[in-house]
Amino acid sequence: MVHGDACLNRGKRGFTLVELIVTISLLAILISIGSINSKAVASIRDKYNFETQVKTVYQTFKEEKQSAILDGRKRQIYIFKNYIYIQTFDPEGIKTQKINFEHGMTVTTNTYSGSALIFNPVGTVNKGGQIIFSSKGGDKQTIVVQIGSGRIYLKEG
Repeated sequence: MVHGDACLNRGKRGFTLVELIVTISLLAILISIGSINSKAVASIRDKYNFETQVKTVYQTFKEEKQSAILDGRKRQIYIFKNYIYIQTFDPEGIKTQKINFEHGMTVTTNTYSGSALIFNPVGTVNKGGQIIFSSKGGDKQTIVVQIGSGRIYLKEG
C-alpha cells in the first residue's frame, strides 16, 4: 500500500538544498584551481618565450659570424634596449635587418652601447663583451663574445 505523501511527491522533480550547495562548492573549487593554474601557466609561458627569444638572438649572432667568414663580408650589429639592427656590407650596398624583442624582453647591460659589435671576415670581432637580457618576470640571460677567438656563448644570469 502506498502512503498519501509518497503519491504527492512522485510527479515533482528538483534539487535539494544540499545538492545545490555541493554543486556550487565544487564549481567554486574548480574555478579557483583554474585561476591558480592559469597564473602558473602564464609564468611558464613567459619564461619559455624569453628563453626562446634570447636563443634566437644568440643563433643569429653565430650565423652572422659564420656568414661573414664564408662570404667575406663584414657584419655590424647595433644593440638597443628593445631591438637589434644587423648590417651586412655587400657590393650592392648595406643590407639592414631588424630584430624586435617581444613579451617584455629588454637589454639591461650592453658592452657595445654607443658602438657596434663587428664580425670580421677573418672570424674575429672588434671587441669582446656581453649583452644581458631581462624578462618582465626578472629572468636574465647573457650572450658573451670573446675578443681573441670571437667565440660566442650563452649563459644564464
